[in-house]
Amino acid sequence: MKKTILLCIVAPALLFPMAAKSQQFFEPSEVTIRMGERLPESFFDTVHDAVDLKTGTPTQVRLGDHRDKLIILDFWATWCGPCIASLNKLDTLRRELQDPRFVVIPVTGQSAREIEPVIKRFAWDTPSIVGDRTLARIFPHNGLPHMVWIKDDRVMAIPFPSYATKANITTAIEGGQPRMVMKIRDQMLDPLRPLFVEDNGATGLWYRSENSKIARHVRNYRSEPTQVVYKGDSTIVYCVNQPLLALFYQAYEREVFQHFHVSNGGVSLNVIPEIERKLREGPPPVGPENTAEQDSAYLTWHDRNAFGYELRVKGHLSDRDARKIMQLDIGKFFGVYRGISARIVPGPKHRYGVLKLRGTKEETLRLLTDGNLPESLDVDKYYHFPKGQYYSQLYMLMADRSLRTSPGLGLTTRVVDSTGIARDTPISIYFPRILKEGQSLQRINRELERYGLYIELEEKQVPILELRETANF
Repeated sequence: MKKTILLCIVAPALLFPMAAKSQQFFEPSEVTIRMGERLPESFFDTVHDAVDLKTGTPTQVRLGDHRDKLIILDFWATWCGPCIASLNKLDTLRRELQDPRFVVIPVTGQSAREIEPVIKRFAWDTPSIVGDRTLARIFPHNGLPHMVWIKDDRVMAIPFPSYATKANITTAIEGGQPRMVMKIRDQMLDPLRPLFVEDNGATGLWYRSENSKIARHVRNYRSEPTQVVYKGDSTIVYCVNQPLLALFYQAYEREVFQHFHVSNGGVSLNVIPEIERKLREGPPPVGPENTAEQDSAYLTWHDRNAFGYELRVKGHLSDRDARKIMQLDIGKFFGVYRGISARIVPGPKHRYGVLKLRGTKEETLRLLTDGNLPESLDVDKYYHFPKGQYYSQLYMLMADRSLRTSPGLGLTTRVVDSTGIARDTPISIYFPRILKEGQSLQRINRELERYGLYIELEEKQVPILELRETANF
């Protein structure tokens, strides 16, 4: 197999949060609007459902009513603490400036009912778009809060929230361009086409073989964890803008204990303290008090410490087998040029329950989805989910929560799901509310039996990923 090593690199250095579990099939995203692009008339003409955050009154928002102003869209959710802080800050700035030439419009995918507690607590004097499914596709993001500044019919900035200051807003209103570090991760790769070339994440490469690439940081593209997708009879594995620890973890995550990830014990570093510090430290901070040099250091850090990966092979490989090839590729490159090797090793000992199938997966799916519910259930005594989801209703609420409240079991971690049932599988189930109050394992299994499931206890060392130095370090 031919391979070409293109460049050497500096030591990567980021502890990345838990990587999202990959999805097996790719669905192309909507067309997005990027910084500097002119927005179409349809963007301003669309009428969005909204709620007045001061009174809770339903209303509507049409962005065209504000197109002569600086519009700050602030994407938020009730469960996001930094989002609440951001909206509080913008509300204060709006009252201090008292300038009709700018408007803050919060945007959330949550419903009017879901945001009621926030309305009652803060009573911000502005409407918020609710139930959004449009603006989030136009301005995709993988983290909240997320701001988009619009001026003169164009996206003028997608900054980090800390750059929303009185000085920067005033500069923008007056027609200037504030100095801000942009959070422009608004583009997404299309894995069904070749990656890291032309208009699909073009960037330099660290490593290339016949079927795979390890790519440099791709500016302006979203960070996407490793996914396995299929096109015809080909298997494609890809990720973009992942730090080294996340890259290794994602290659091995199907072999790591289900509830472990990078930041909670899923990765052990058998390296000298200096290297461990470099591997776990994050990028320099960003903020309005930064000098231009500090902002530049932030961008440079990502250029040096973020990686992408692409594999394209003939045949329909399983997710686990596809990641095995990824393991070999990153092992070759980082082993030779960074002196790092990886392997799965026994980790700490845990006692936990394992959710298992009594029969076949097909039989359990039939029992979970056939809608065979009693005509009348006492809602005070039973949870009743005629239209639920497997992960949230059966696994999290019925199995996991019930077992963790069961007395005397000495559990040290959550239930492991070994069924292979997809998280978003629609289900129709019911079970008694008393399960959450500490019932025996026997009672829990009696309720699970009607769905072809049961929980079995295990106690053993669980697998984790170990990164260690080699002679090349």
